[in-house]
Amino acid sequence: MDWDPRYANLQRAAKLPWTDGGRCAVREASEPWPVLAERCYQALDHDRLEFHDLTGRCSVASAGAAAMGLGVCVLAAPEIIVGAVVVAGVVVVGFAISEALEAYEKRGRPQVRPGAEMTEKRKKMTLIVYAPALVGDDSRPVAVVHGMERVFPGPRLGWTTSLDGQRTLLANRDAWLAQQRMDREFPLLHNGDERAFVSVYGTEAPATSSPGGQAQLEIHAKLPLSPEGIAAAADVLEAVAETARAYWGHATPSKASLDIARQTKNRPDDLEPPPRGLPMIKSPGAMRSPEIPHRLGWLSYWSAAAARAIGFPDPSRDAELLSRSRRTATGGWVVQLTDAPLDLDNPAHLDALKRAYERFPEIGGRSAS
Repeated sequence: MDWDPRYANLQRAAKLPWTDGGRCAVREASEPWPVLAERCYQALDHDRLEFHDLTGRCSVASAGAAAMGLGVCVLAAPEIIVGAVVVAGVVVVGFAISEALEAYEKRGRPQVRPGAEMTEKRKKMTLIVYAPALVGDDSRPVAVVHGMERVFPGPRLGWTTSLDGQRTLLANRDAWLAQQRMDREFPLLHNGDERAFVSVYGTEAPATSSPGGQAQLEIHAKLPLSPEGIAAAADVLEAVAETARAYWGHATPSKASLDIARQTKNRPDDLEPPPRGLPMIKSPGAMRSPEIPHRLGWLSYWSAAAARAIGFPDPSRDAELLSRSRRTATGGWVVQLTDAPLDLDNPAHLDALKRAYERFPEIGGRSAS
């Protein structure tokens, strides 16, 4: 497949905070980046952005009517300059951008028809765990991949997709992965099966936007929302979390995961209430400790330290949750919220999620203590 700049533009836009969920960026993604930046500048969350003219080429724009001119000029630079655009707090990828990238990831080209994207979203299980940042010759990326394949033996994660959309079958996947730990991240691996897509990658959340001011490794995986994927989800979550030495994590159907992600309050002046009457939770950077889970999911992984931080289990209060929970080898827990995968259109599931938030006020930094 020929290189398509649309994918690169979506990847770049995914690192920015948007007030429109990234709709403008998706709409303009086929244009050159400077055109996208100019047309969509007003849709950015400017309260969370700082622009620094590190090269001096935008100094003319800083005179007169200026702040917008400087911001557009810096943002529109064709090359990424570290420190030129500074984002406050963690960025939750705009839902429109996320959907377009996932469709691109699966098919090798972006699909931006909303109806088609949401159909694909409903068919996926999103898994994320939060662990200490990668350091030095860290073996955890290879261990995570081996763990996924051990408990979900059908797919072999032997394919990768580059930023320009090129798919490659890796002859020696483990050796390749061991060489790829650049910038304390690890790249996308997947099974290459469009019918039952399984993938994993790792990225670093910087200290400035992470709980307790400690950089974290975020591991993101996707499973099909099929009978096989649902049956394996708890095992996959446990394997990924334990091999990554994670603080906490979750596995949740992607449709519900989007609503849960929108609970986060990233700015003091963000007065829009979370969807479905769910409680508002702090941004990760405003939380005091990485051991405290940021949010709930259908399946939650809580390390031993995380369980202690939130007071789980209390046999007198957690009998129902304990009936769907299991202990891990390291003393952590995998806790299942509902019998069937979480569907927030189901009133019983929505009520179960709200009751769990009431039971654990520490989650999301909502406790007064």
